Amino acid sequence: MSAHSAWKDRDNALTAQTIPIGLTNLFGVTLDSFQTYQPPSHDRNGVRLDDGTLMPVQVFAEIPSPGEAKVVGRWERDYLKGLPAMTEHPFGKGKAVAYGSLFNLESARALMKRYAGEAGLKPIVDDASEEIEVTRRIKGRAEFCFLLNHGDKPAEATAGDGYTDALTDEKAEGALKLAPFGRRVLRRDRPAN
Repeated sequence: MSAHSAWKDRDNALTAQTIPIGLTNLFGVTLDSFQTYQPPSHDRNGVRLDDGTLMPVQVFAEIPSPGEAKVVGRWERDYLKGLPAMTEHPFGKGKAVAYGSLFNLESARALMKRYAGEAGLKPIVDDASEEIEVTRRIKGRAEFCFLLNHGDKPAEATAGDGYTDALTDEKAEGALKLAPFGRRVLRRDRPAN
């Protein structure tokens, strides 16, 4: 959950309910206070995680009041320095994370890396350039990987074994090059269970 979440009720009205409305048990926090920064806000403050990662503020800087949640990130600068900025709270078989700013590309990448690593998740393809979007769809035993280069320069990714290009039927393993704004559709059959 990012900043400014669950501030209003289902009718989009502010109420006297504790924020995050309806989610305090899930996230183990309540909202203490917040600060907004005028854009560009990137260099105004940041969240320093317990592993040393620094993520810049994106407009909002919320200060959660951790009840049962563990503080894993604190504000880096100005009068908020040292105050809680990000928390984790075990819930069911998972973990609810409250991040006290709005997500931007840098924070999304840092948080995905952190939590994907904890869960043991691996990328669909290896060594994909940052400009490449990768998605996967599975139907029966067929696995399709869609690679889209959103950049105006050539980009590369490394595909695993067993892929063919679904558009040309040519083998598509190892290093793949995508033209500027190019795309590739890869297919492979998954082993039978």
